[in-house]
Amino acid sequence: PRLEESKWRAATLAEVERALGLRGVRAQVLARALSGVSAATCSWLARLGKPGLRIELTPETERKGGGVVDAISVRVSGAGGGYGYRGASAGERRRIDVVLLLALGTIAEAATGTSGSTLFLDELFDGLDAEGREDAARLAGELGRDRCVVLITHDAELAKRVPAVRRLRFADALDGSLAP
Repeated sequence: PRLEESKWRAATLAEVERALGLRGVRAQVLARALSGVSAATCSWLARLGKPGLRIELTPETERKGGGVVDAISVRVSGAGGGYGYRGASAGERRRIDVVLLLALGTIAEAATGTSGSTLFLDELFDGLDAEGREDAARLAGELGRDRCVVLITHDAELAKRVPAVRRLRFADALDGSLAP
């Protein structure tokens, strides 16, 4: 009886591992969610002036020595000369970072049934070239049409290019000129 029980437990554990392992149910659910984030990042990339960049998130990462590990992988194509994110320019990496954040926000809004929440962009567009800053200013202006966008930047030129209802400068706060 003990041998039979041990065999049954071993078989049960093997089935549990198969269902919950790298290729199991959990991985399938995560893969679908990451597919949605991937689609959202590509949409945001197009809005940020880089429609040729593609991002794919997957629920596993390939090991150098072969095999896979249970970790989220970010694959980038259209940048970095075949080396993806690591080979991309600083501006391309910054755009990728920005769109991943915006895509996660999009997914979070969809999951909670909300939209148009306040968006804080704190030095989010640092490291972009002139074209990238122009695209960022245009995107921030578009986003501000249907939500509150708080743009925090040291780049006065970028701030001037973004339509604003109210502009505040930190220096104004120090000298007391921000009277209501």
